[in-house]
Amino acid sequence: MKKLLALTVIAILLLSFNPYAYGQGVLKVATEAGFMPFEYVDEKTGELYGFDMDLIRAVGNALEMDVKIDNISWDGLIPALLNNNYDVVIAGVTITEERKDSVNFTTPYFESVLTIVTKDNANNITSLDDLTGKIAAVQLSTTGDFEAEDLMDEG
Repeated sequence: MKKLLALTVIAILLLSFNPYAYGQGVLKVATEAGFMPFEYVDEKTGELYGFDMDLIRAVGNALEMDVKIDNISWDGLIPALLNNNYDVVIAGVTITEERKDSVNFTTPYFESVLTIVTKDNANNITSLDDLTGKIAAVQLSTTGDFEAEDLMDEG
C-alpha cells in the first residue's frame, strides 16, 4: 500500500508541473492493454482494467481531470505521445537509452524479466543455444523483440 501511495504521489508531482494540465479538461492517456494484471480489456464490457488503469485514474482524480484512455497498438505508443496525440502513456514500457532520448520516464514501479515459453513437450530446450534454427515469436518493438534481434546478430 505504501508503494502504491508513493507511486501515486510521484505521478501527481510529475503531471502537476504541466501548467496546462491541472484541473483543465481531459488527461489523454494511451495504453496497450495486453499486459494483465497491469492493463487489460474486460471481454464482456470492453472496459479497460488493471493496476495501471487504476493508477492513472487516481492521478486524474487528484488533478481534478477527466481521464480518457485509448487502447492502441504497442508500437504506436511512443510515436503517438511524441506527436502530442496523448499526454501520457501508461504501460509496461522498458526504459532504454534510445527511449530516454525521446521521452521522459517516471521512477519504475515494477521490474520484470524476460522468459522463454515453450510447448509442454519441448523438453529439449533448456538454454538459448537450443533455440538455434527454431522459430520464435515476439511482440514488435518490445524488449523481447530487441533481445531476439541481438541474439540473432550474435549468431
